This record gives sequence, structure tokens and C-alpha cells, in this order.
Amino acid sequence: MRIDALLAELYTKQAGPFRLNLSRIRKLAAKLGNPEKNLKAIHVAGSNGKGSTCAFLFSVLREAGYRVGLYTSPHLRHFNERIRVDDAFISDGDIVRLYKRMKGMMGGDETFFEITTMMALLYFAEKSVDIAVVEVGLGGRLDATNIVTPLVSAITNISIEHTGFLGDTIGQIAKEKAGIIKKGVPVVTSATGTALSAIKKVAGRKHAPVHAPLPWRKAAQGVSIGQYRNLVLGLKGDHQAGNAAVAVRVISLLQSGSSVAIPGRAVRAGLKNACWPGRLEFVGKSILIDCAHNRAGMDVLEKELRKIRRKKVMVIGILEDKDIGNMMATAGRNARLLILTTPNSGRAVPPEELAQYARKPCLIVPDPQDALREARRLAKKGELIVITGSIYLVGEYVDPLHRRQ
Repeated sequence: MRIDALLAELYTKQAGPFRLNLSRIRKLAAKLGNPEKNLKAIHVAGSNGKGSTCAFLFSVLREAGYRVGLYTSPHLRHFNERIRVDDAFISDGDIVRLYKRMKGMMGGDETFFEITTMMALLYFAEKSVDIAVVEVGLGGRLDATNIVTPLVSAITNISIEHTGFLGDTIGQIAKEKAGIIKKGVPVVTSATGTALSAIKKVAGRKHAPVHAPLPWRKAAQGVSIGQYRNLVLGLKGDHQAGNAAVAVRVISLLQSGSSVAIPGRAVRAGLKNACWPGRLEFVGKSILIDCAHNRAGMDVLEKELRKIRRKKVMVIGILEDKDIGNMMATAGRNARLLILTTPNSGRAVPPEELAQYARKPCLIVPDPQDALREARRLAKKGELIVITGSIYLVGEYVDPLHRRQ
């Protein structure tokens, strides 16, 4: 089977509604020898910042000399980005080989994410990784990644999202994400208020210690986190200090509670060398891309854009089940012109619908590549083009933009 045919077959399993349930992946894992059972892992959930936190953890562990697996979703441009070991993404050949191995054991009703999660777990077992950093896909309690029992769990911040699956309130959503907490396994969370109370309640029932991120502050020479002074972070934006503080607390728990030795120099170098494409990333001098995929992400982007004293043309596309009204209002506060387009997803909100919420002049350009061409044409000298919203939208531009530059 060729990789393009395989992925076409696999993507058909994304069609239809989400079916959150652990029974299917547990059955498949059992048939494949339960590769997750012997996996040392860090499990990361949250509404925003979980990908960045994973990137920090991955980089620190690599600097410490470990063989590290990383599983994240969705990908920006290529499916292979979801699964990596050390510096290499999974190859097309390994994707085909593992899918063939799994296919004969599938019941036929497994979802896209369940299959990709199982593929990652098998790959990490084959590669004998020392530790894997595993990002939750959606929620936590019923997410396919939740068959993993980690050394440490992490839950970043909590905001309103995926209300059709996780609940309508912060408390309900936090409870779903807290479903990743395992008996006796420590959890680090940057959640506050109602969300923190919900997480502590779940953790209490499972006798799992709850830890706050290490205290951090901006310093003249960088960022100070706990005992680490004047750190330089590889990921841009003031908010990344909070994600790094979660990661460093996780690292401290690994140091004290397991056989994972991580010297201070690895922490410092790992935070500096962390890379997470598509997050406050400048492509040349005239384009900024950022995956502000929900309201909380858009709020963070707005704060960062305020620091840039240039007028902006914004290309934006959003998926359904987001707080569209508030996201569009926030986007408009930092843009002279909004260009509304369609992310490459069956859950994309039509740009005509987005236009109903626009509070600034807007232009509807359904095709993302046409939208970028219009932005280039309409941006005046010295103005900044900002591409944001869904990860599926930002992914439309990453390769073409990097090739152009």
C-alpha cells in the first residue's frame, strides 16, 4: 500500500461525529501486546499550552541524553509530524508497515485518532524509547491516549472549548481533562479557581498529589523559574514562561520520584532549544503565524500583537464549537482588515458565518491560498500579515511560506 492511499483511507475515519470511548483502543492494544504497558511516559492535557509544554519537555529530555518519543496532534502539514523519536519524524515506510500490522487486528470501527495513537505507541515500543511525551487529543477521560499510565501527568490551563463533548462549564471541562489522572501518579496543573477545584477533587479520589507550576518571573536577562535564573526560552511570547514553569515542575518530579536523572544544564539548554512551529512564528519580516485556535489562544495573541507597533491585515479561519463571537471580536481589535477563509477541516466555520461577527472591515476569500494572495496584495508597506485561528488553517501555509522565504 502506498502512503498516499493509506492516508486517504485513514482520513475517511475522521468523517462523522466524534466517538469518545476507550473500549475500542483497549481491545486493539490487547491484540497488539499492550505496548503502552512498559512505556515510561509524561501525559499532557489542557485547553491551551499543552503542545508547547510537550515541546519544552521533549527538548529538556533530549538534552539530558534520553531517547525520547513525542506524540502530538493535529499535525501542521504532514501526518508524520504527529509521531517522532528524537530528531526524526516517523517515516512513510514505518507508517505503512505499522498500519498493515494493525489493520488485520482492527474491529473496523476504530477512529482516526485511536489508530494514530496505537501507531505511536507501537512505534515507541519498537524504538525502545527511554520516555515518551504524549499529548492528549481531546479532553482526557475518554481520549485514546488515556490507556497510558504515566510517571507524571500535566494539565495546563482550562478554558471553554469542545462544549458538545466536554460540557458547558469550566468545572465540567476540567473534570473531563482531569480524567487522565491515575492512582498515585502526581499531576502538575496551572489551572486556577473552579478548574483547579475540579482537578483537585478528582486527584483526591485517586490519591494523586497535585502540584502547582514552579513560580516564575520575567527577569532582565530572561525568565527565572524556581531555582533557575535568567533562562532563555526558545518559544516566543510572555505566556510561554507559564508553560515552561509547568514543564520544569514536571522535570523536578521526575528527578525526585523516578530513575530519570536530568541535570540543570539540560533544563537550561532544553528550554532554550525548544521548537514548536506555528506559534508566534515570524516568516520573514512581513508575516506572523500563530495557532490561536480558541478564545484563550486569541486573547494571548492579542496581548502579543499589542507590542508590535504596525498595522495588521489578518487572515483567519475558525472551527465550529469555538467561541466564535468573542474570538472575532478579539481578532478585530488588532487588525485593520480581516480576511476570512476556510481551514482544511470538515468542522470549519464558513467564512460567511464568520463575517456576521466581524467588527472590522472584512473580505471573504474561501480558499486559503487565495486569502494569502489577497493579504499580500492589500497589505500596505510596513504592515504585518497575521495568519491565525485553526491549526488546520496555519498548516495550509507552513511549507509554502518557508519555501518562499
